[in-house]
Formats: sequence, C-alpha cells, structure tokens
Amino acid sequence: MRGMVEERSGVTVGRHLLPLAGVGMPSRSGATHVIALVIACAVLLGCEEGQRSFEQPVVLGGVEVAPDVLNRGEFAYVRYCRQCHGQTGHGDGPYAGSLTPRPADLTSGEYPRMNATGGELPADEAIARVIREGVPGTAMGPQGVSESDLAALVQYVKTLAPVWRSPGSR
Repeated sequence: MRGMVEERSGVTVGRHLLPLAGVGMPSRSGATHVIALVIACAVLLGCEEGQRSFEQPVVLGGVEVAPDVLNRGEFAYVRYCRQCHGQTGHGDGPYAGSLTPRPADLTSGEYPRMNATGGELPADEAIARVIREGVPGTAMGPQGVSESDLAALVQYVKTLAPVWRSPGSR
C-alpha cells in the first residue's frame, strides 16, 4: 500500500496494538489523532486493573479485608490463575481440559493439597506457599508473583469459596 510501512509499530495495551502516530501509519489530521487518543484511553480504562469488583470490605475467615486489596488480588488472579482455574475459580479455565490432573476447584472450600479438609481452612501462608511453589505432580508450577501481589491474591482466592465468608470460619 502506498504511504504505509509494512512493519507494525505501536504500544501494546492488553492484547491490543495501539499504533504510534507517524510510525508505520499514513499521515493523519489532528482530529484523527485526538480520536485515536480517546480510543486508547477508553481501552486503558476498560482493561482489567481499571475495573473494580469490590467497593466495600469483605470479611474472610473472620478478618476484614479492604476492597483495594481484593481488587489488586483479582487483577493478579486474572493474570496468573484464570487460564487454568477459570473466571470464577471452578477449575474450568480455557487450559483446564488439557491438564491432568485438572486444576483445583477453588470454590469448593476443600483444600486437600494444603492438608485442610472437612471444613478446616488453611492458613494464608499455606495458600501463598502453593501459589509461590506450585503443586508437584500437577501442571501448576511456581508462579512469579511479587510478595505484595501474592498477599492480595491469597485474599482474593478466598473470596471464591463461600466457606470463607461464613461466620466463625477459620
């Protein structure tokens, strides 16, 4: 095409490639640049971390957890866990069907890999250890999660199982 450079250049936001003005693109008017900027901002605001699921604190295992922590944990879950454990934690993510054993159902409230069954809930450190180190004999390897994201991720994972919200749980 005339006036086009074949190489695609731009900034990647999520899975969207936003072109850089003047790089690999035909010349545009000022109004077109403004429209492109508005679209880029809309994409950024609509991306995972911009969306907030938690507006109020939630009591999990008898401890009140701030909404900012849960929202940060949800963002980490989407990044590190959703592909295998699924959007709602049922172990039905897009990769789950090809994994043996299948990913854990995080909504069940049963944690046999953490030696917590029959209604017993694991300590936060036990959940963090599984995320940090992975689970031998499964497809879940160590996850490269920062310590601050890991702490938030542990709290978010607990929101997926109703047993954590029960009075007197822990």
